[in-house]
Amino acid sequence: MPDYPDEPEDLRLTMPATRSRSATAVVGALVVMVLAAGMATAVRRRASQVRATPARPAPTASRPTGSSSTTTTKVLPPEPAYITTIKAQVAELRGLAWKAPLAVAVVSKDELARRFKAGTERDAKPDRLAGDGEAYKVLHLIPTDTDYAKTVEDLFSGLVLGFYDPETKQLVVGDSGGQVDGATKVTLAHELDHALTDQWFDFGAKTKALDDADRQEELDAFDSLIEGDAKLLEARFADKYLTDEEQLTYALGGLGGDDGAAAKVARTPKFLLDYLYFPYTQGLDFVKSQTVGRGFAGVDDAYRRPPTSTEQILHPELYAAAQGWSPPGLVDVGPPTGCQVERRNTLGEFKMAELLASQIDRPAAEGAAAGWNGDAFEAVRCGSARGLVDRWQSDSEAAATRLAAALARWAPGWSKSKSVVGGRFTGSGGSGRVVASGTRVDLVLADDAATSDRLAAALG
Repeated sequence: MPDYPDEPEDLRLTMPATRSRSATAVVGALVVMVLAAGMATAVRRRASQVRATPARPAPTASRPTGSSSTTTTKVLPPEPAYITTIKAQVAELRGLAWKAPLAVAVVSKDELARRFKAGTERDAKPDRLAGDGEAYKVLHLIPTDTDYAKTVEDLFSGLVLGFYDPETKQLVVGDSGGQVDGATKVTLAHELDHALTDQWFDFGAKTKALDDADRQEELDAFDSLIEGDAKLLEARFADKYLTDEEQLTYALGGLGGDDGAAAKVARTPKFLLDYLYFPYTQGLDFVKSQTVGRGFAGVDDAYRRPPTSTEQILHPELYAAAQGWSPPGLVDVGPPTGCQVERRNTLGEFKMAELLASQIDRPAAEGAAAGWNGDAFEAVRCGSARGLVDRWQSDSEAAATRLAAALARWAPGWSKSKSVVGGRFTGSGGSGRVVASGTRVDLVLADDAATSDRLAAALG
């Protein structure tokens, strides 16, 4: 298989579902939203329990793999010819054979939306979703009056084109009125890649285990591998199998979505869009780095040793070097302060860069966030005040100094204050402090100075 070393960037952006993915359900759901630039996007959601009548797969030549999973072949009813054809095309492009029957259901758009919503509601973790919303509000990554759960629901309502469910091993796609248009073909190619790689590498079970354990940073990284893989396959499929007219439509992003798509995107905070794009844009770059000189065989090896952080996705050379990380010890500040703990997890390099870039230039933000070796945060509610502490472990003292300096430049904009004095800052936007010690950086934020002081004292 060719390595496509000079392959151009993908023709359209795709995005995964709401983060935390612990609050989302259906894997591989493609959603098209028209952005101001006229480009389309797609969305992936985590595992659902939805079931439907299975259909027959298309066999092709296989490549050896380390997977030992097997599935009993079932006698299935016939499927539409175009699905069988696209299955074979995807398998040929990906270099993997279908190991088991795959259920593909073509349903009405209303039924697709119903199944999608049922799956997301069934597998939702509302406490995590609420906690993430509280953390993002403290960080000023979303407005404080945002109904986070509703924003997420509104963004995806009515936009789903199809999804793959790794628990039931079913793919559901919307009926395009009997017309097999470019949107249907691309949707199927993207989702069939998910189904095919799940058969070979069982990513559904692995990502579910990460989700159940609330290992969000690792889940974000694994999702980036999964979506980058599907994006690369999708681009190659479009290049080889779409007609000239369909290629043009694909390039311009006109592959679906309802009339309110652009308005929904416009209402979504920029951070959430950036976070949703991440597995598709950065994941694609990461996957391309794995194909150099090896094609999709390099991607197959990545499934066998998945990336474990957004740092590894952003810096494939660190993935190649197997540079790991671990969350530093973080005191539970809830009991000593009497505050209610809303969320404990990890920010990771990507989110820290997003946080810094909200107030300072992006190259400086990304440079300061690099050098991450693990972090842990706790978001709390202290009466009417919100607060958050994050303990960041850097690779070196120089990296910690760089991050602390960037946070000092970021803090006046976040707090709406004039300056940072002795690592402290207070303004109409909030109060906090930055403390650097060796390779560690502590960030304390709160709605008011009294709460910030309480949290800092508890953190030690």
